[in-house]
Amino acid sequence: MVELSKSRPKRDWPEKTGYITATTRPLNCLVFLLPIIVLHQVGVLIFAIYCPGGEPLINAAFGILRGILSLLGFNAFYLPGFLVIGSLLIWHWVKGYPWQVRARTILGMAIESFLFAWPVLVLGFVLGSAGPNAATMPSGISTNTAQTLPGQAVLMIGAGIYEELLFRLGMISLMALLLTKVGSLSKEYALLFAASASALLFGVYHFYFGPEPVPFDWPRFSFYFLGGVYFSGLYVLRGFGITVGAHIVYDLIVLFLPFIQQ
Repeated sequence: MVELSKSRPKRDWPEKTGYITATTRPLNCLVFLLPIIVLHQVGVLIFAIYCPGGEPLINAAFGILRGILSLLGFNAFYLPGFLVIGSLLIWHWVKGYPWQVRARTILGMAIESFLFAWPVLVLGFVLGSAGPNAATMPSGISTNTAQTLPGQAVLMIGAGIYEELLFRLGMISLMALLLTKVGSLSKEYALLFAASASALLFGVYHFYFGPEPVPFDWPRFSFYFLGGVYFSGLYVLRGFGITVGAHIVYDLIVLFLPFIQQ
């Protein structure tokens, strides 16, 4: 006999989990980032049509991901964007999270992204390395096009998305998984090691992945390494979406700061 007085409790999400947890859910990250991904893809398409030679304007991380996908037989230039979308959807489905999104959660992620960008800017000014790094462009890109303000904006947005996908979501997650499952490390030590290794490679990446090698110097490497440490910690504590948002906001602040100061 069924007791009608005992109804099944409703899952009250994300209030039940809280804002902090909700913002790290893959679906919320996807909803937050999807307009940015689309904006970047549209920008790349426009420059592919109008820049000399029809070359798509993409940053080095995008180029690396595209190269990996090409080795697997997938050559379309827009596939790294679908990789972000697919990874977040599969992650959300595998974890069995509720398929719910609240507008105030997305708004909070935007506010956090803006606020978390400023410590990196302060770090850059302290170390004297706050300027945007044009060396992240892969070979074959028209530097004249890349040096225009719209071209730089497309590069900066792409860097925020795909550097975080490569170095944080991909590298930290994979290394931490291997260290816990194969190396039998605790989750805390695995994340610490993976975050440190990711930050180190993030620093090296900015010197050797571009149209031509950039001379190595310690102040700039220190900035990129410490910036990598900061974004790695932000990824672990606040999730992928906010980390990407903060990276993009920082890059755009640096890009537009000279015009604001005039």
